[in-house]
Amino acid sequence: MALNQIPDNDPDHPRWLLDLDEWLILPYQEIVLNQGGPPEYGIISYTWGRYYTGNQAPDKVPSGIMWNVPSVSAFSLEDARNVMGSMRKRYVWWDWMCVPQGSAPDLSPELLQAKGQEIGKQMKIYRGAKASIVWVHRTDWNAESPLRTLLKDGIPPPGGDFIGFFTAISDILGEIRTTEPWLGSIWTLQEGVLLSKTALLDRNGTTLEDDRFMHNGGKASVIDLTAGLTGLVIRVAAAFMRLSNPEDAKDENAPDAVLIEFLKQADNYVYVAGVLATIMRSGLVAYAQDSPLYVLSGKTSRFSSQPEDYCWALLGALDLELANTWYHKGSDMDRVKAVFFQELLQRWQWPLFLVAKVSNPVEYDVLSWPERIVDGKMLPLGIYFDVFWKKNLPALSWIDNGKDKTQPDMIILDNTKSDQACTFWKLAQPGLGRVYEQTSIVEETNAMVQIRPVGELLPTENRLYLPIADLGPQFERSGARCIEIESLDENTGRFLGVVDLWIAEEDVVQVTFADFRLLGSMV
Repeated sequence: MALNQIPDNDPDHPRWLLDLDEWLILPYQEIVLNQGGPPEYGIISYTWGRYYTGNQAPDKVPSGIMWNVPSVSAFSLEDARNVMGSMRKRYVWWDWMCVPQGSAPDLSPELLQAKGQEIGKQMKIYRGAKASIVWVHRTDWNAESPLRTLLKDGIPPPGGDFIGFFTAISDILGEIRTTEPWLGSIWTLQEGVLLSKTALLDRNGTTLEDDRFMHNGGKASVIDLTAGLTGLVIRVAAAFMRLSNPEDAKDENAPDAVLIEFLKQADNYVYVAGVLATIMRSGLVAYAQDSPLYVLSGKTSRFSSQPEDYCWALLGALDLELANTWYHKGSDMDRVKAVFFQELLQRWQWPLFLVAKVSNPVEYDVLSWPERIVDGKMLPLGIYFDVFWKKNLPALSWIDNGKDKTQPDMIILDNTKSDQACTFWKLAQPGLGRVYEQTSIVEETNAMVQIRPVGELLPTENRLYLPIADLGPQFERSGARCIEIESLDENTGRFLGVVDLWIAEEDVVQVTFADFRLLGSMV
């Protein structure tokens, strides 16, 4: 390895770029000085972890590199160089060459720090690129493959055989993760979000073309991976919602009336809800920015060789930045999750809480707030409805319990900076409610969302409802989408998920607080 000086960190730009013409690693700022302005660079997304065989021979790697470059069985450096040339950019940001690879003791403390800084600013590096490619190097567009089927050939419509149709969907998602590693990596989950309009190149550097693809002149792009699945999920979710409303469920002319009738059978309901959850965990639903819960849910089906990357590899996808990240082989994951969650909560606030009540409270109550949200085990409810947020919702912050595991961590709802108090509803008379329930968060294969039919909600002494979003009137009553809370004392409670509530204004008592606390781990 060359004993070059490590360039100073620039929080807005990459430290190094690869010069494809000279096969040379150069500091970004040196390129700026040499050409009198910022360079236009391309960026490549691919995956290689499962094909690692050692380190490249020194005579094959670019000059100027300060760490060992991985060697893989799936492709050669020359293969990658040829594919990157399709971007027609002299300079390329390629993680092997532009982010220090490895860990201590192979990397010096200075290179470890540089690695953390480069990972922490991924979003800015990707946004600064002027060209990009996604290299699905285990796929050949000229041959049959699960990925080609998903994108172009398609799965035949159900034609009444819903079991066969949803089984085919579930099977193809599993096959894609097995045959094309780009769909199985935690890093590429982020890269797909940041490069949503980027063309998908196969092992030969060629594209898949079809009139249905809306970007890159009819070439398959990352966004095409999500378009069909997201549309399907929303359509099926709408059927579940109509089924939960007794009047809609009886309408034989309703959209997807045949599917609704199929879902009325308990076994069918459970099966389709399970497939829906599987699709959600694929990371291919709402595969775009501004979708935090979908990204977090998708991480559960992705692989990383380093535990910390289940957080750090998603910073850019979640519109987060950290001045520095670190790697201790998973020995301090509580701290990693805590730092990540602080940033996540500050950036996203209430959208992180659009989740269901967990059927078994014991599973949920043992988890801290970072574990509940960061681990991605709570399935997003956004597929079931649009959200029209109420104004002046309380600001959210988090208090860590530190190392004192005898005390719960807490989400603080704070309205002290608002003109309005934090106002909850307490039922004085029965209302009508729709409850969303997630069956598990521990056993992934059994975790699904079930929507209880709209029914009577009775006044309960220890129940509070915080209206967070507007809901159209039904049943001759006004409605609100609420967070249900089990009140524990004067200003503390347990989070019980989202509930749709219809009730007359005179039938609720308004309870106000300057602040309120939602408990995390209650062990």
